[in-house]
Amino acid sequence: QAYPSAIAVDPAIGNVYVTGTTRSPGGNDYLTVAYDWTGAELWSRTRQGEAHGDDSACCISVTPDGLIVVTGTSDTTATYTAPGMLTVAYESGGNEVWSDEWGPEVFRAGFTNSLTVGTTGIVYVGGWTNVGGGPAGTLTVAYDTLGNRLWWQSHNSDDEVSDFILALAPTP
Repeated sequence: QAYPSAIAVDPAIGNVYVTGTTRSPGGNDYLTVAYDWTGAELWSRTRQGEAHGDDSACCISVTPDGLIVVTGTSDTTATYTAPGMLTVAYESGGNEVWSDEWGPEVFRAGFTNSLTVGTTGIVYVGGWTNVGGGPAGTLTVAYDTLGNRLWWQSHNSDDEVSDFILALAPTP
């Protein structure tokens, strides 16, 4: 069984990319499928986090140079205590170019629910986290075109109320 969650189109070549979650014997994994402009399947990739637990892709986008970036929530450590984030980039032929998986070693729990790419190729991932163990705060992560984490920021506006990112907008 597969559950799609997002779709992206590469206007330069007309390919369509769909991502979501698929059931596997060990739990849920990311599933990303590429189609050409006629609807013919080009490739399909499953991806699981290092802990081989439950992984759930939520978002997909195409960078200006044609990388397909997928992000979501992942069991990020073998000693699973809280979920984290997994972001993966593929080239148009389906080969993985880079990935970044992190979370509980930096914050108590992280959940991803948004992704955008700026015109310069910077990838922005957004969601929420429990950095200090109180109410949830926003979480934003920026990656360069090689998958290097440029920065991350978490913010909670009030100790009594949770904050969430629902969507991100691309930058000029």
